[in-house]
Amino acid sequence: MIKIAILNLSNIDELLYTINCLPKIHKEIIGVKIDLFIDKQNLQYIHDNKYIQEIIPLDLNNINIFNFKNKYDSLNYYNKNKYHIAVDTQGSFKSAFFNYQLTGKTAGFNKNGFLNKIISYFYDEKIELKSIIEKEEKTKILLSQTFGFEL
Repeated sequence: MIKIAILNLSNIDELLYTINCLPKIHKEIIGVKIDLFIDKQNLQYIHDNKYIQEIIPLDLNNINIFNFKNKYDSLNYYNKNKYHIAVDTQGSFKSAFFNYQLTGKTAGFNKNGFLNKIISYFYDEKIELKSIIEKEEKTKILLSQTFGFEL
């Protein structure tokens, strides 16, 4: 059994594109279990989905020096040994950092720009994005290249 964590902590469009890719992932990877980490505000958009084992709503808004440890500890509950890979479909510093905390193997975008290069150090598998492409296509590229099959 392969356990996958997918993170999308703010963007509802990318979250919905990711959910649309889940049937193909289940078809290609026999016995896969997918947990979806989302911002608690987006929980209303996710309904029963047979391709998601667990939906983990996180409250990561307004992170500051005073509440960082509590929010970090709540995510650290899902420790590094639980997932084979964690995929960050968002690519922000916050999502990359928390993605890194979930597992020893991570995947995400390698985009242009100074901050984006720093963010990419959190990923083992870096998917190059050299040009501006549609969000849906970006999500498909990330998941396709991470898992090694076309979506």
